[in-house]
Amino acid sequence: MGAHSHWSNPNISGIDDRTGKQFVQYDLIFGGLGALSWKDGTEAMSPVMNCSNIPIEVLETNNPLLFHRFEMIADSAGAGRQRGGCGVRKDVEICNSTALVTLLGDRHTTRPYGLLGGKPGQLARTP
Repeated sequence: MGAHSHWSNPNISGIDDRTGKQFVQYDLIFGGLGALSWKDGTEAMSPVMNCSNIPIEVLETNNPLLFHRFEMIADSAGAGRQRGGCGVRKDVEICNSTALVTLLGDRHTTRPYGLLGGKPGQLARTP
């Protein structure tokens, strides 16, 4: 199996301006799995644990956040006889006066590799 796409674990916390109560947004963002010799890689799956992407409606309802985009990244998978799964993009706006943001993620410096002639996927990006 080829290498998986990025995964990241962004966390945003603070005191919600609307309620005066603490909030903690714990998110997981998963990209695609690497291709197998007989089929394309799967989109938006966890490569390292049994979890799934958290619906943005849940995150927006419970936190002062607004998601502008949640989509597959076109052409991000490694090309080959079987292509890898595409990466995922989430654009989030913090609608609060202050917040602490932390991020744990990978594939920012090393592209997900392909096997048996398959090409590598794109690097992860955190603007």
